[in-house]
Amino acid sequence: MVEEGGWQRAGGENTEIPEPDFDDPEGFVDDISNDELLPDMMAKAPREADGIENVVIIDGIPKTEKVAKLKEKLDGIWAKMAGVPIYQEFPTEMAPQKKSGEMMEHTKGYCFLEFEDEETALRAMENLHKYAFDKKHVFCANLFTDFEKFEATPETWVEPTRKQHEDMGNLMQHMEEPDAFDQFIVTFADGKQTESYLNRRPEIELLHSRKSWTNRGVDFSPTGKFVATYHDQGIALWVYTPQFAASQSKARGIWSRSHRFKHDQVDNMQFSPDERYIVTGNGARGDAHSTVIIYDVWSSQEKRKFTVQTGETGHMEWPHLKWSADSRYFARQTEDTISVYELPACGLLDKRSVKCPGVRGFSWSPKDNYIAYWVPEQGEAPARVTIISVPRRHEIRVKNLYNVHNIEMAWQDQGAYLAVRVDRPVKGKRSSHVSSFEIFHMKEKEVPVDTVEVKDMVTRFMWEPKGNKLCTLHGEPGRVNCTIYNVVQGKVTALVTIPDLRSIDCIFWSPAGQYCVLAQLLNLQQNKFQQGAGCMMFLDAGVGSSNPADYKLVATEHPYATDVEWDPTGRFVCTYVSAWIRPNDNEYQIWSFLGRRVRKESSLNRLVQFVWRPRLPTLFTDKELKKVKKDMKHYSRQFEIKDRAFFSNQNKEEVEKRRQIIANFAQFRQARLAQFNTPEAIATRKALRDGLDQDEHHADDTEVETVFERLIKEEEAVVDPAAI
Repeated sequence: MVEEGGWQRAGGENTEIPEPDFDDPEGFVDDISNDELLPDMMAKAPREADGIENVVIIDGIPKTEKVAKLKEKLDGIWAKMAGVPIYQEFPTEMAPQKKSGEMMEHTKGYCFLEFEDEETALRAMENLHKYAFDKKHVFCANLFTDFEKFEATPETWVEPTRKQHEDMGNLMQHMEEPDAFDQFIVTFADGKQTESYLNRRPEIELLHSRKSWTNRGVDFSPTGKFVATYHDQGIALWVYTPQFAASQSKARGIWSRSHRFKHDQVDNMQFSPDERYIVTGNGARGDAHSTVIIYDVWSSQEKRKFTVQTGETGHMEWPHLKWSADSRYFARQTEDTISVYELPACGLLDKRSVKCPGVRGFSWSPKDNYIAYWVPEQGEAPARVTIISVPRRHEIRVKNLYNVHNIEMAWQDQGAYLAVRVDRPVKGKRSSHVSSFEIFHMKEKEVPVDTVEVKDMVTRFMWEPKGNKLCTLHGEPGRVNCTIYNVVQGKVTALVTIPDLRSIDCIFWSPAGQYCVLAQLLNLQQNKFQQGAGCMMFLDAGVGSSNPADYKLVATEHPYATDVEWDPTGRFVCTYVSAWIRPNDNEYQIWSFLGRRVRKESSLNRLVQFVWRPRLPTLFTDKELKKVKKDMKHYSRQFEIKDRAFFSNQNKEEVEKRRQIIANFAQFRQARLAQFNTPEAIATRKALRDGLDQDEHHADDTEVETVFERLIKEEEAVVDPAAI
């Protein structure tokens, strides 16, 4: 029963508990979408393509009545080229046999293959497309979801409109700064405010300030040409255009938007080494997997898309794709394989992956097209580090290792050496490990390998940029030591061991080499050592001494520091406390390479990111750089003269500024005196003082003499009472 007031009695007519009527009133318009109201539930909603994105259609198979024999032969091709499908279907029709004319079941010339996931289906489509079954039959492979794309293709071709080119000028203007001051960007207010500065002396110069420019910090391209900002809809690229500083447009200004790439809920991005491509990635949402998309920056077109299964964590390892040094290839690791893709088509190299069962990690050489990967011990088979060439896949060097717990690899930046840290368990101690290094000499014949026993647990190691020194941290938390090795042709020598570095856990080399910072940073995983976070040690690795004290420049600290960033020239290094890790004490400090603090900034509320703008690599050859270092005294004199002129000019400016302040005060005083001595002002004062002009009244000219007595000397004498 429904009463007039719109209330219905629950449980029957005699029940006194009213129940509201949830019907919408007449004319009601719902302006809230389901995605806004129930985002978590809508993320799990079925998609139109659910269930068919992992289905591949193979066209061009033979039309024959020998269906069983055809299936048997095709099964071998599927297993070899694409993997075993979980289901396959061969549509058939009744057709007369050629010889007898009897009606028999024949295949229609195509089939459907269903694979475990979309990624396997994509790989199968690539490998089977244009595969020659025999002289008369060549496969044509497509995803089932491609039907929508083909249906949307217009009957007549329409020439696309050509976008007008807009000249934005020289996009590398930051390289023309006469004093080579570097730019940096800070993001604060929980990422809602972004500002860019020029690291000028003695005070930094604000270049750009903008609210809500990005959702989660910024990323620079390798040469600093682009800066990328994150948005809910995707990634935007910006270029430095100070000539548009007066523009009121959101897309134009000191930084002008040049590209936009769509990727909903994007979390990560990465540039290729040549800045021709970018890779975007997002985390899993509900039941949806993470996706990785490759875009061509020149054309803004999507080149390739990968679906990544992230497992229970919902997070994928980043970078998901790793690039070769020349940007001709990129590779990704899947279960038991490393897949190498060739640009610009983004197709699988030779239509097959590198088979390496149990692979745990890989990395590209920063100089040559070599891939180093390692696999753990499997049964009686030893662990193995393998270096292969791309695209021929020839094995350059293989090293077998035994009793291995874990392996970590690091290339020297010139590709001359590969350091492999090998962790092995200690007998009788389950949680204890000792480390050793396998140093691969890549430029020598047959790639010899040197073994360096550390006899301690190595926690960090890092190559010197533009050099051949290897810095390592080893020991237990609270008792960390640092050893620096010198690696030359056929020889690895320990230069020095610096003891008692407490809980130092990070190494940061200067981009120019020689100088480095050892630091203990605050992170979410090491709250145990939070009290010591921020300790730093500045080192000069070019001393060439065996005394550890000679390598130490200065020991200092930045309490609770979370990040360390060197500027691209190696002159300054920044430490800061990010609000992403620690919600208070957010500030940044800039230090010289010798460890002297030159700036401290605490006014940026909830600072989250500090990032230097990169520079183009030097055009000098190694020979020219050696000559510059040899003639450094000559160049030092020039810089000293310039510095003296700079500081002298700063002093002149300061003196001139003070003179101007005094002149302004004198001018103000004269104006006030002139106003004070006007006839009207004098008459007003005399009227207030009963006609007495106190401005002309003088006191009696009585001279008063004041005498000051000062004690000059004090002496004590003993007086004989008898003499009185």
